[in-house]
Amino acid sequence: MTHPNVFVNLPWLVWRHVCSRYITRTESYYAVTATVSYTYTTTSCGWFGWSRCGSSRPKTVYVKVQRTRQVSVKVINCCSGWKKRYSSSRECTEAICSQGCHSSHGSCVAPNNCQCSTGWTGNTCVTDINECAVSNGGCDQQCTNTPGSYQCSCRLGYTQHGHTCRDINECQTLVPSPCSCGVPGEPCGASCTNLVPSYVCTCANGFQLRSGGTICDGLNTRHQTGIVESTKDKT
Repeated sequence: MTHPNVFVNLPWLVWRHVCSRYITRTESYYAVTATVSYTYTTTSCGWFGWSRCGSSRPKTVYVKVQRTRQVSVKVINCCSGWKKRYSSSRECTEAICSQGCHSSHGSCVAPNNCQCSTGWTGNTCVTDINECAVSNGGCDQQCTNTPGSYQCSCRLGYTQHGHTCRDINECQTLVPSPCSCGVPGEPCGASCTNLVPSYVCTCANGFQLRSGGTICDGLNTRHQTGIVESTKDKT
């Protein structure tokens, strides 16, 4: 009969995950038997020894014989699902997972129970958790799943702060200003207005933005191959 106790309690120590049980085994032993025999004799008896009398004398013979018997013996072993970490150990502290646990993604912490590392799941810790599938992984904008983890990223025009994306104020951070006059010194009124997630340039009356959207040219000029030229007749 196996005792279900996880610990074996002894007066001086406690062994972890060690169980005791009783087994029946055959044991040989020697026993001494005694056999009594009698020797009969006749002797003279009576007056003048004229009569014959019989008598018996006991004789004991001792013999050593081998016999067998069934005895109950208490044995101590590792409890089911546990084994010794070292052969010399008295305790059984290493759990056994018969299905195995992925050596890089988890460890066996209890019988047939794998504890998976962060980002992994499954009976043997080989299934990657797609963190992006739940609440976008907590990312403000873009979430990319990776083996055992995930990454947050931001769209163009934003800076990343952990899981959060903050708009870049290009009008304040870009030096020089992204909006300018086609001819330096002209009163083009180039102005930068921050948008989310970009910016827009505007010009004063009488000026218009080039196709790139950042330089203000006068209405009577044209931009050609990067050179501002007047449309007036040359003299």
